[in-house]
Amino acid sequence: MDELSRMKPRSISLLQLTTCFSILISTEAARELVFVQAIWRHGDRAPLSLPYPKDPYTESAWQRGWQQLTNLGMTQLNELGRYFRATYNTFVASHYIPSQVYIRSSDSDRALTSAQAFLSGFYPAEGSFQWQPGSTWQPIPIHASTPGEPDLVICGLLLRKDRERALKFPICHIPGGTSNALAAAICYACNEPFSSRDVFITECCLMTTRPRYIPLRLYNVETEHDGTKSMFMSANWGLVADIELPRVATYRARLSYIPVQCKATSRKTMLKYNCERKMFGAGHFDYEEVDQATGLERLEKEHFSSLEASLEGTSLISVPPLGQPLDENWQTVEGDWVMANVSTLSHLGSDVPFLPSARLDEETMYLTVIDWNTVKSRFHVAHLFIFMESSKHLAHPCMQIIPVKAVRVEPMTSSGYFAIDGEPCRSGSSFQVVPSKYCATVIGREEVSHTGNK
Repeated sequence: MDELSRMKPRSISLLQLTTCFSILISTEAARELVFVQAIWRHGDRAPLSLPYPKDPYTESAWQRGWQQLTNLGMTQLNELGRYFRATYNTFVASHYIPSQVYIRSSDSDRALTSAQAFLSGFYPAEGSFQWQPGSTWQPIPIHASTPGEPDLVICGLLLRKDRERALKFPICHIPGGTSNALAAAICYACNEPFSSRDVFITECCLMTTRPRYIPLRLYNVETEHDGTKSMFMSANWGLVADIELPRVATYRARLSYIPVQCKATSRKTMLKYNCERKMFGAGHFDYEEVDQATGLERLEKEHFSSLEASLEGTSLISVPPLGQPLDENWQTVEGDWVMANVSTLSHLGSDVPFLPSARLDEETMYLTVIDWNTVKSRFHVAHLFIFMESSKHLAHPCMQIIPVKAVRVEPMTSSGYFAIDGEPCRSGSSFQVVPSKYCATVIGREEVSHTGNK
């Protein structure tokens, strides 16, 4: 049996989807098209591994091996590219212009190959763009990263001149195995049960049927080498950003922060994720729902020239630029650290309830540090991370959690990995974080009451 005949049912499903998409577009014909964002899965592929022990089709039966795109899969995506070209021919130039189109893919062979096949149909090389005689293929950049990154959507909204309106656009974050900390934090805030060790897509999708529009606080991160960036989850330096290293490294740095002078906030940082919710205090899980944008609000097509330009003047707290002295409101300590983590969500992963007391919309950040002088051995630190699943790490003698209004981290050497919302930045960079006056909008639901957990 050949590849095409084995996979024909999947091809039909793809055609049905594109037919539905065509109908949706035709109903909007009277409106002016200003932006298109399209998301699709990879094309037909070989199995991930042998489906069952006696399957006659071993890896050698598949032309490119396990997990790779088949010829049919490449054909599917090429046809989809041609369809998009016919649909948006008057909206997008016939040749590739970087400022018009941005292509992003998850970092897997089948996804990257699918993107290439799609682009071969969407942007065939013609005329002066035909760089190789007889070939219509042309190389076009594809940006690869881990899947499910809401920061891409948020940054796109911040770049708009009408960002106050655009940030009301509700985001339903569907977990994909990685980058699921935000989805877990939303479920936890709404008291929606979810599987911490599995992909909880159903729970998040059902929230869209009776949505509650919740504000998600954004933060501005000024970095030494990578400009100013937006953040919604965490800025990590040291071990957490460098977790795959086979040993516990130490990093020397100067940490400065403006503390939050509130004993109640500090006490809440010790509460575990599975404690009775009333222990967090009255109204802790209440949120002022975001009013959705209306047609009366001004829609602008203009964009800021860069993310750094769009973030200028949006910080709630005025702080000196990196490298400039700090005033008496700041506390500074210099030492050897295993890590310094600035977190703003209750979860760092679906199975990592890092700081259950953190709210989605609050201006307070939480500086978490591990002082090398408190570490007995690398196993001592390993125990700390094992305890995170049950929130026992909150009382671990190695860890200190400080509620702060602003924070600056200045490494004394070029070592120490650094990441913002999981995206790596230059190692050893100094950075500082302050809350932004802006919030994005995420989809949750009314808080669910469960017996024994009210």
